[in-house]
Amino acid sequence: MLLIDFFEKTPISSLVPVNSIRPDRVVYLIDSSHLESLEARHMRKAVEGLGCVREFAYRPVDIKNVNSIRECLMGIIGRSREGEEVYIDLTGGSELMVAAGYSITRETKAHSVYADMDRCEIVLVEDLSVLCSVNHITSRDYLTSIGAKRLRDSHSEPTEEEREHVFAIAEILFQRTGDWHALSEAIAKAVQGTDRMEFSLPEKLFTGEGGQSEQTMDPADLLNAFTEHGFLRRTGENRYAFTKSKYREYMTVYGIWLEMYVYLKGKELFDEAYIGIVLDWNTDDANDSEDNEVDVVFLRNSIPYFISCKMRRIEAADIYEIGFVAHHFGGNYAKRFIATSHPLNGNKPGQRSLLAKLRNMNVGLLVAEDIKEQGIEALIE
Repeated sequence: MLLIDFFEKTPISSLVPVNSIRPDRVVYLIDSSHLESLEARHMRKAVEGLGCVREFAYRPVDIKNVNSIRECLMGIIGRSREGEEVYIDLTGGSELMVAAGYSITRETKAHSVYADMDRCEIVLVEDLSVLCSVNHITSRDYLTSIGAKRLRDSHSEPTEEEREHVFAIAEILFQRTGDWHALSEAIAKAVQGTDRMEFSLPEKLFTGEGGQSEQTMDPADLLNAFTEHGFLRRTGENRYAFTKSKYREYMTVYGIWLEMYVYLKGKELFDEAYIGIVLDWNTDDANDSEDNEVDVVFLRNSIPYFISCKMRRIEAADIYEIGFVAHHFGGNYAKRFIATSHPLNGNKPGQRSLLAKLRNMNVGLLVAEDIKEQGIEALIE
């Protein structure tokens, strides 16, 4: 079986049809200027990694010249084997490529197909019948196709047994972000530069940036909550110990509770789920550079969902950052969101402009209270 495709940097349009139809031969039409590009090399590696393709080739064309595209297609089909099934994938490519591909199928033995990602079907264009179901790609396929790799996870993943305890603590902290900021800073300072699992705290903590405010808070009730849910144990008057080594991280990283909350709320709904992944966008150099850390990533039906978690009021830079990462990874198919403990008020000019930026960049807003009341799936679809 021969599949003719149009090269695109977007993994879904370039990989899903191949992974679903499972041809043994693939030919990509590619703009002449991109033939020797890193993007072309990465995509070839990803296609060959799918495990079905024995013969892979690029054919350079002038993508702005419909005659060049048609001539190339006619040549490929004319040289196909006797009795070989030939399909032209119209999922990706420029408008000229798609138009040329469709017209060629009316003149030759080739059939045109496209990937309907909403229905998870590969559809024959000629009669809209279903050729096969979509065989979805993985995060590994995505990373290979764009020349990136996952270096490590920056956080220790909470277990299923810890799930309800994480939810309980997180929902308390979302209502008391100022107090939690002061407490997490105080604990971090108490264990800074050591590997100690035990620490002591004063009875009162100063709140505000860097603890410089004149206002104080009593951390006892928060510490009691952490103790009741098993993250701390009391060892003496105003003295506590982390009950597991990973809880030291949970108790000293201010924003991690929103990340864990979002991750655990969505984990069971998706094919893949990750928390705190660190990406290197360039596998062609000799260095493992930590280019981006993404708080939460979900993958379902080949569609990646990127969620940046901010346990504070969001800023314009947050919107641009998650927009860039999501587009670089998954193109226009990627879903992007910012989760926050602080809802935006559309009646305030500054926050109204942020809401407009979210809409313009197609970034969804997930407010912690809404996740609690409605569930994450209702908010991201």
